[in-house]
Amino acid sequence: MRALTRREFIALGATALVVAAGGGVMRVRLQPAPTPNAPSLPSPTPGSSAFKYPATSLPLPLWITAPEDLYTVQYDQPPSVSLTSWSLTIHGMVRNSLRLTFDELRALPAESRMHTLECIGNPAGGSLIGNLEWRGAALRDLLIRAGVEPQAKYATLGGVDEYFTSVPVERVMHERALLAYEMNGQPLPTQHGFPVRILLPGVYGQKQPKWLTGIKLTDTEDLGPWEKKGWSREATIQLNSGIKFPTEANPVPRGDVLIVGVAHAGEAGVHAVEISTDGGATWHDTILTRGPSPEVWTQWGYRFENPAPGRYTLLVRAIDRQGNSQAHLAGGILGEVFPHGTSAIHSVVIQVRET
Repeated sequence: MRALTRREFIALGATALVVAAGGGVMRVRLQPAPTPNAPSLPSPTPGSSAFKYPATSLPLPLWITAPEDLYTVQYDQPPSVSLTSWSLTIHGMVRNSLRLTFDELRALPAESRMHTLECIGNPAGGSLIGNLEWRGAALRDLLIRAGVEPQAKYATLGGVDEYFTSVPVERVMHERALLAYEMNGQPLPTQHGFPVRILLPGVYGQKQPKWLTGIKLTDTEDLGPWEKKGWSREATIQLNSGIKFPTEANPVPRGDVLIVGVAHAGEAGVHAVEISTDGGATWHDTILTRGPSPEVWTQWGYRFENPAPGRYTLLVRAIDRQGNSQAHLAGGILGEVFPHGTSAIHSVVIQVRET
């Protein structure tokens, strides 16, 4: 079976679509999200770069990322899509091909769920990750209606921007696979896949195309542009964790220091998170705030009690529910992530100053 051209894949989803300009050349626009403010921490005082850390009880409320703060990775320019011409096609090795308009998709029973998106290029402790509330239609129900043939092994997913990738059928048949059209109660913004994007548990964003128009069931894996460049064909989320507060840029006043961050383990789920305040010589348990499902990130917090003024090297490591632990320090910014994503330990050097 020959691989689809990107132009052919566009034809799967609709007969009249507005396609991004310059589709022949891949240009990636990667915008890291700003570090989110912990909900229970105050914003910096105007004119000051230092956060104030009150005696906040743990655990902290689970972070929900604002849509404007979610990272973006784009293939060409963000496309402009007309709802009157958009449609989603499910075809290939199915008994009944389906084509749904946006109104027909919205008329299906809607499901809401929290889902964490992470880029395969997210470095240790990086900001190319976000957690939001999504609403859409269950993909599994549509695939059951289409009648997936037993010989189908892969689903090729593609969208208006001509990006495509393949995943095993088991991924799209997952009970939590979602055709999302809302994020945090609002329609998807253009840069995040309006009108519809796919959400799949357990894999990096590379496997969750935006501006979705076509799902083709096949017996052969179609390698997308990132896989052809050597990035992981499975793109399974690696166990990872990061320190969000405090940061190296902002010295903290003497007193109890609240250290907080997130951990992510994909479908394995996070079992525990440990923190070291002395460069790895000793480790301490943290208090966890878990999401509603294992593949949602886990927020963790630890109170570093009244450290003396000076510099401290903070390290964080997560352990998943299968007993796997992060084991080595990050050795570089980008060298760690290629080609499978990173599970390196994140470290931060902070400065505690006199009040």
